[in-house]
Amino acid sequence: YKTLSDNMARLLSLLPKGGLTWFTVGPTASGKTTTNNAILQEVPATTRTVLVQNPSEIDLRFKDAKGRVYNDVLHLEGRDIENPEPTDPTMQNIMTHVLRLSPTFVCFGELRTNMEFKLGLQIMQAGHPVNSTFHAETSDGAIRRFLTAYLAESGNEPSDLALMTLTSLVRIIVVQKILRDGTRKIIQISEVVGVDPDNPNKAAINDLYKFVITHTEYDEQGMVKSINGYHKRVGKLSEGIIDKLKLEGCN
Repeated sequence: YKTLSDNMARLLSLLPKGGLTWFTVGPTASGKTTTNNAILQEVPATTRTVLVQNPSEIDLRFKDAKGRVYNDVLHLEGRDIENPEPTDPTMQNIMTHVLRLSPTFVCFGELRTNMEFKLGLQIMQAGHPVNSTFHAETSDGAIRRFLTAYLAESGNEPSDLALMTLTSLVRIIVVQKILRDGTRKIIQISEVVGVDPDNPNKAAINDLYKFVITHTEYDEQGMVKSINGYHKRVGKLSEGIIDKLKLEGCN
């Protein structure tokens, strides 16, 4: 459906194979979950995957011709419970105990609450690649959104220290948008390369792909008929992420 180009798809297929942490972000109804689900189909069958969702929208079970699941995946569904007990299956309670399930890769359907963002960062700090979706409009905005939510639950931790930690763990941001003509496009794929050397409160973003608009067509009533453009590579992966991919056998 021209949501992305072939080369973008090849790049995104490396994210789960390479053990990278990435987030797919965008406004409501932008199609980010559908795109994220497509990327997640590239998770190796031998990777111990824990998937936590509320509600369940992604199915990571790979089945053979007889319908038997052959990959190492555990599906968990959180529920909204008023005044939950510590043993109730809420997203927060499941995320608190997810490391006891011996995951290699952890996927959350969507991060929503401040506590979920905080727990997500703690899981990343334990050395596990993480994936999720959440609402943001740009790659830089995604980092700010995550950081703001995390700091709201983290007491007096300095924001520059939290940003340094976050940007050392998150590797790729995928941004998707529904355009005025009704089409859904990945408008930005970016690598997070650390903290901006000129601003300790800003992430350093290395854009890899962007959607470039060439012209817009209108109908007789002046309404947007189609927004035309193309996906363009605007940058290249850093040596750090290339070395990470090679360590995982992605040559």
